[in-house]
Order: sequence, then C-alpha cells, then structure tokens
Amino acid sequence: MSEVQFTCGVCDNLVRMVFPVVETGGTKKSLVCKNCGHTYVLEMNLYMELKKPKYKDSSWLNKVYSVEGRSMDEISKICGVSAMTIRKWLIKHGIPTRSVGQRLKE
Repeated sequence: MSEVQFTCGVCDNLVRMVFPVVETGGTKKSLVCKNCGHTYVLEMNLYMELKKPKYKDSSWLNKVYSVEGRSMDEISKICGVSAMTIRKWLIKHGIPTRSVGQRLKE
C-alpha cells in the first residue's frame, strides 16, 4: 500500500489517502477534505523502466503475440505502455497483426 499526505489548498487541513496495491498501469481515486469539502482527484501510475523494453525485442514480441496469441492490450499491460505502442512495434518488427477481436487459430 502507498500513502499520500498533503495539506488542503483551501483550508490548510491535513488530507491523507491510502492507495491499495497498484498494478502496472494506474489507479485513480477521488478524495474529499473532511474539513472544507474540497474534492481532490489523485492518480498513481506504476511502470517498470527497463534498459530495453520487452516490446522492442522482436523475438519476445513475436513469441507473446504470434505464438502465445496474446492481444495487444494484454501485452501493453505487461509492458506498462498503450496498446497503440505495441501495435507500432509489431509493425516496426514486421510481425503481422490480427483484426480487432480475432484470436490466434489453434
């Protein structure tokens, strides 16, 4: 768990929020100051920074997309990037893409 603590910009009251475990990607929570009722929206993003992201490795990307049949969305969540980034790298590596919703034939 992660804790965020700050002073309300309206009434100077201490505002505290505990985030549950955040998975790769992000979590957005809203919080209301108990003293003045001012609403805050907090967003926490977690990503892994690799020397060379997995999706830039053509053999890894081909394996998870073409062999294992994972979707661009599934791969994007593993890598902490958007599905469009995965699509861009599939094209860049010359890996044929499937139509939206189409699964790998077994």
